Amino acid sequence: MWVISSLLKLLVSLPIKLFGWKFNGRDVEIGYQLVLVLYLCLIAIASMLLSYFGASFFPGKSASDAFMRSGAVVTFFGVVAKYRLDYLVMPYHVSYSEAAAKNIQFASIFDSLRGVIKWLNRLCVSVSIVGTVVWGYGDMIYECLGSFLG
Repeated sequence: MWVISSLLKLLVSLPIKLFGWKFNGRDVEIGYQLVLVLYLCLIAIASMLLSYFGASFFPGKSASDAFMRSGAVVTFFGVVAKYRLDYLVMPYHVSYSEAAAKNIQFASIFDSLRGVIKWLNRLCVSVSIVGTVVWGYGDMIYECLGSFLG
């Protein structure tokens, strides 16, 4: 069991190291939550790509139906990721000026993450929009991409 937990900690802490973030104490939780949002978006994109290339987890009459159904999963993961990001950031938006006035370290951490939060916010919204389009028009997209690529 400790092997699985160690692997999960490594998987979550790897992007934190790659982005060059330096966290200590309670700020590690912020980093883990941001990485979780990133992984939710990556899982959504991977499920759509796997469905397009034939590794279908969704039963359907044809491959285009399976691709179309993957749009629902992509939308779900995008919305969950956006919710988690908003839930994480909301307390800091409400009382940012008060917290920054009391704690200089808090202000510097939040300012350093502002770009990452904006980027993740755009990623979550984009994943949700793409998932919704694929969910609604996935069969036509599948056929157009199939004729265009092959």
